[in-house]
Amino acid sequence: MESSVTVSILQVQFPNNPLNEFDIPKFRGAISRQFPNYELIHNHLNDGKLRYKYPLIQFKTLKKIPTIVGIGEGMNIL
Repeated sequence: MESSVTVSILQVQFPNNPLNEFDIPKFRGAISRQFPNYELIHNHLNDGKLRYKYPLIQFKTLKKIPTIVGIGEGMNIL
């Protein structure tokens, strides 16, 4: 029996603002401060504890291009 799962993914890139990999925590922090009510962005729960689940919003560089990837519910937030 075959089964399949459809996963929605959104990728947002900022090609005019190249970053090194070590700058990604700063990038994520800047976005998190702008949208503190979205725990999927920063993975901290309202009580200050960490959200220990697969990150549905990911911050990365692809060839020095800052990129945010939203997966499933994370896509809806982006």
